[in-house]
Amino acid sequence: MQLDEYGKDSVEKVKQLMASECIAVSAIEAGKLIGFVGAIPF
Repeated sequence: MQLDEYGKDSVEKVKQLMASECIAVSAIEAGKLIGFVGAIPF
């Protein structure tokens, strides 16, 4: 029972970590895209 609770907690932590990492990567990619578009002279 204790192990099961710990396992669930770990899975939730991993999910949260992955979600925040995805958001960070998306923000970086968006920033690169904006920077790239901004670098093109119109």
